[in-house]
Amino acid sequence: MKIRSINRVIYVICLGGLMLHLKTAFWESSEVNSFALQVLAFSLLPYLIILAFRKSSYGALCAAIVIFLFDLYMHLEVFVWPSSSTAALGLLFLPLWNLVLFLPISFLAGKFLEKRLKREK
Repeated sequence: MKIRSINRVIYVICLGGLMLHLKTAFWESSEVNSFALQVLAFSLLPYLIILAFRKSSYGALCAAIVIFLFDLYMHLEVFVWPSSSTAALGLLFLPLWNLVLFLPISFLAGKFLEKRLKREK
């Protein structure tokens, strides 16, 4: 896959993440206050990091996919299929898990995949 098309896919996934978090902050929230805006900014931080490292194409693509899927799962878990009254705490802690765990691991997995694909050529 060409780097240009990979960058477009990364942009689309990050835009999807932005839309998901904007929907959560402004549509699903009972009121918009400074705390909601801080959570929104913290939730968008992984996507900004991905866009900053998009030149590492497969690493950024893999990280964008994983982060978006976890965010989508948490959104569905909280707003569509809530299983408990504490499910909303996931919206607070998932951005931290995204930054500390999922982003680095998925980025490294994408870089490993890219090296393997280049070695096979």
